[in-house]
Amino acid sequence: MRKIADEAESVEGIVNIVDDLTDAGLDTFESAARRYGGDPKARAFLTNDGSVYLRRSSGKDILVDFAHEMTHRIDHKEGAGIFKKIGSDWYSKSLDVLDEKQLFRSEFRAYRVGNIVANHIDGSPRFATRKELFDHILSIYTNARNPY
Repeated sequence: MRKIADEAESVEGIVNIVDDLTDAGLDTFESAARRYGGDPKARAFLTNDGSVYLRRSSGKDILVDFAHEMTHRIDHKEGAGIFKKIGSDWYSKSLDVLDEKQLFRSEFRAYRVGNIVANHIDGSPRFATRKELFDHILSIYTNARNPY
């Protein structure tokens, strides 16, 4: 958690909290996701420059989403020992070059941190067991493989 707090204080990119509906010509979350390579159906995404986009309608889960994306940001920025170097770009195309085990580990770390934050917020983790978390990752990322 300390790493996430430190990273948040020294953010090189921008944290954006975006509405689902457009107002006065501003981006919607979906249009921002399409523009920057995120998933328009997701609640949050990380851009190539390390900016975090969060969906305002996530409510109390917005902190969980922030912790998840910041974990990815830290992992990709530092390499975390599991990522291949992609030129000078620490995130762009990374999911394309991560092998199935690396992808699983990356998502496991991010979801695990998010789960810890959720537990601290309301005493109710989103995943009660490690198996639930593993199954969730494998249901979303069909090209991931559980290395454990």
